[in-house]
Amino acid sequence: MKATIKQIINHFNLRREYDSPAEAAKLFLGIVNAPLPSLGDPVARGQSVEKRMLELNTLVGTHGVEAIQGKRPKDARRDWFFTDTIALFLNAGDAYNATLVYNTVTGRFSLTTLGDFVEKNQRRYRLV
Repeated sequence: MKATIKQIINHFNLRREYDSPAEAAKLFLGIVNAPLPSLGDPVARGQSVEKRMLELNTLVGTHGVEAIQGKRPKDARRDWFFTDTIALFLNAGDAYNATLVYNTVTGRFSLTTLGDFVEKNQRRYRLV
């Protein structure tokens, strides 16, 4: 994920929570950008993503890790770990509060809002 320390600090309002928000933001980026297990091992990859999301939830003080269910596009790789889970996100308390989303179809993290992610992807993934 491409994001700056300043973007992370502002996105999650880390100034409010930490004496050194830059250090917290560096830790956040380190967790997000660490290499994941290969796509060939979906269980190890899925467990790694889940563990990271739980760590990040604690770091930024969100309200847990939630899942968005939907249908994978026909051209998407089959995922035996996430099956019909399209994304994991940090529950920021409101659909339009800043959060982190992991798209299980693309295998990418993004800084966005849950509402924006759903609006952008509702048709493609037939989100429920």
